[in-house]
Amino acid sequence: MAMWTIAFAQESFFLAQFLAILDAFVQCYALFAILGGSRKDDDSRADWLTTLIAKLSAVAGIIYMWQIRGIVDDYSSPSTWTFLHSAAAFVVLTLATGPNPTMGFCMLYVLASLFFGEHQTEGWHNAFLYMGMIVSVVMIVDNAVTRLALYLKSNKDQNSVAPLMEEKGAWL
Repeated sequence: MAMWTIAFAQESFFLAQFLAILDAFVQCYALFAILGGSRKDDDSRADWLTTLIAKLSAVAGIIYMWQIRGIVDDYSSPSTWTFLHSAAAFVVLTLATGPNPTMGFCMLYVLASLFFGEHQTEGWHNAFLYMGMIVSVVMIVDNAVTRLALYLKSNKDQNSVAPLMEEKGAWL
């Protein structure tokens, strides 16, 4: 990110954009491929803090990418496809780390900072608001589905009917 800062300060925006994309990919690779996202069973505090730092670093790269995009592509509203691709990217990053909502909250932070920050067009201003709403709904649905799955799993383990069915000679 030091190279990004130098490129950005010298107004070499395309190099800064490339460096921000590279940083975001490296952080996402570290988060998903090396650390395993949030899907691991290891709940140690050191592992949790490492994962949190990787998530925040990935989010910082995403903020830098959008900051440069706002400078390079000013005065144009997003097309429908651009909006859908952007929203899909935020949703995928929100869901990719599993039922842990930390990355989702980080994505909401990014969208809120982009919404409340300076903007040249109402189109992007509104797009960030709508993307934030979409990510919020996805987080709520993901949480509900995860809780339902855990509830059904715990109920199945406690009230297993398999021994009773075998005793009566029935099968599923």
